[in-house]
Amino acid sequence: MMSKLGFDTFYVQGGDFGAVILQHMAILYPDTVLGFHSNMCTVYTPKSFLRALLSTVFPSWYVKPEHYDRVFPLKEKFFEKLRESGYLHIQATKPDTIATTSFRLYAETFNRAHYSLGITRHPVQVPSACARFSNDFYAADGFLDELYPNLVQLTDYEGGHFAAFQTPDVLANDLFDALEKFEKFNIKNRPDIVKKSEERHFYRDE
Repeated sequence: MMSKLGFDTFYVQGGDFGAVILQHMAILYPDTVLGFHSNMCTVYTPKSFLRALLSTVFPSWYVKPEHYDRVFPLKEKFFEKLRESGYLHIQATKPDTIATTSFRLYAETFNRAHYSLGITRHPVQVPSACARFSNDFYAADGFLDELYPNLVQLTDYEGGHFAAFQTPDVLANDLFDALEKFEKFNIKNRPDIVKKSEERHFYRDE
């Protein structure tokens, strides 16, 4: 779509399924995506599960003390997410029970064929920014480096899963802050991408 609109390079921002889709896009098209901003950064890899187990013994290795309550106790947090995601399980395993078409989204994503591609284990090489909200999926600092090696911004806010709806000003300001850091990162580390890009201006009402 963006190429049809005449943009060869651009930034992306997403939450919920948008975060999943745009993370895949950033991995597959690093010469097109100038920066990836997400309010649902997640890490589900074999290494991350090992780290999760180790974090119960050595929590300070992976989680800042002020964020312990968002991660621990691990078992309690796991079952809490399980209880709150019942819709996901029914739509992923029996999508035609409720309706058709859009309800197949989870079924077509959370399946063996999708995971066999291995894309969820590939790091995002473009500059990235993660905005974490208190009542959403939480990826601790010590986990993010595996998939986001060029993380230029990591912020924490009060709020829930649908930040664009619940706290639009907070999310928008976080995005604009990230864009400035993306620009600086690309100028320093990806000069060829910067040359490829058209002149871009970003405005923010103070």
